[in-house]
Amino acid sequence: MRKRNKAITIRFTEEELVRLKEKVIKSGQSLQQYILNAALSENNVCNDADKKSK
Repeated sequence: MRKRNKAITIRFTEEELVRLKEKVIKSGQSLQQYILNAALSENNVCNDADKKSK
């Protein structure tokens, strides 16, 4: 059974998508892995704010 069976849709401008793809290529990761790492990273701005509020 697939572990990742939930999906979300994100809309980008052409410029935003180009910038994202450039970052993904530089990282050497897949688009999915890059976005997961960015969103779930301990260094994420939102995660840092969550730590301070606790």
